[in-house]
Amino acid sequence: MEAKEEHPLTLKVMRLCNPSFHPSKSVATFLDETALEVAQSHIPVNSSLILPMAIGKVYLGETFSCFANISNHTPSEVMLSNVKVEIHSTQTVSKLYDLPEKMSLGIGESHNFIVKHQLFDVGNHVLFVNITYTVPPLTVEKSFRRSFKFFVENPLQTYFQMVVVDRKVFVESQIHNTTQGPFILESVNFKPTNYYNISVTSIEVPPVDPSTLQPNQLLFDDSIINANDRVNRIHILDLPQSVMNGSELGALSVKWKNSDGLSGTIDYPKLFFKDPNIEEVIVVPVSPPSQVIQAQPFEIELSVQNRGKSRAIVRVHYAFDQMINIFPVDISGISLPGIPPQSSYNIKVTMVAVKTGFQKIKGIRLVNHFNNVTYHADDLTTVFVLPFSEKNLQQQ
Repeated sequence: MEAKEEHPLTLKVMRLCNPSFHPSKSVATFLDETALEVAQSHIPVNSSLILPMAIGKVYLGETFSCFANISNHTPSEVMLSNVKVEIHSTQTVSKLYDLPEKMSLGIGESHNFIVKHQLFDVGNHVLFVNITYTVPPLTVEKSFRRSFKFFVENPLQTYFQMVVVDRKVFVESQIHNTTQGPFILESVNFKPTNYYNISVTSIEVPPVDPSTLQPNQLLFDDSIINANDRVNRIHILDLPQSVMNGSELGALSVKWKNSDGLSGTIDYPKLFFKDPNIEEVIVVPVSPPSQVIQAQPFEIELSVQNRGKSRAIVRVHYAFDQMINIFPVDISGISLPGIPPQSSYNIKVTMVAVKTGFQKIKGIRLVNHFNNVTYHADDLTTVFVLPFSEKNLQQQ
């Protein structure tokens, strides 16, 4: 079995976080279970303060900080060629440190540095430290790598609900403290996109009298959530004049602090506007005739518009039971070519009126086979039906 290679450099890494108060002395444990002396020379620790015994809990949104020490424990000079520090998550790879230039470490000398990184991903993380060096007068580079694993938890699980009332969007967020200790919500802000305006920043549930609300009024300051407790917040946005389902609404941002003195900011995934009362596929008449003649077929051009964010596969059907006095001549179930998002396709429909006077064109159904949703196109337009006569035929 090949013997493990010994290196002239020693790497010590410790997570930096607030010490806790304790009346007696204690010994801290480094990530790689090394001694405390290096940290004591850089951090004011006395008999009343305890450095963390282990890496401890790591939470989403916090800035993860580590102190690193590379020391030469041999009786000869070592040339430090490069030091690279990275954090790997299940989603990303982040580069935290790169040695600016080569440096010499004499007997007993060391190189210290601090790395910081805001944590945006939940799950397993690994801190990698890669060290490259030479031992003069030799010029052959040697290297070794150390890894330190930790798990990032989401301390504040959040659930969302959206309601549209009177041209306003009510976004309710329920924030659940899933940890074993209390958390302080320093701020809970909903950041809308450019299409939406915040009319009320946040309401604590149960809300105060709505008649007393002022624009951009913040109705709470700090809020403490105990372990496994939940709090609700409501944000009210003004609905723009033109809006489509699937448009980006905005995102919630929560700034938190816990009893250990840790703090962080969680930016939750973006929310998208969805109102069941807004139809994604509509039909609009294009220059409809103002008058037609009874019992004489006439053409009307219709624009089928896809206002959604997905391709629409539309088939046109006729609801004859909903039609009164004006009926289509064409067969039902006409298939249209696929309509891309924010696009339209024009069709011409032949119809005939059976009764004179003002009559409504209605009863058209659009079935989007992409999502199996049927859209009702009623009361498209109104036309005046002239009596059937030679005079009207000649004028037409």
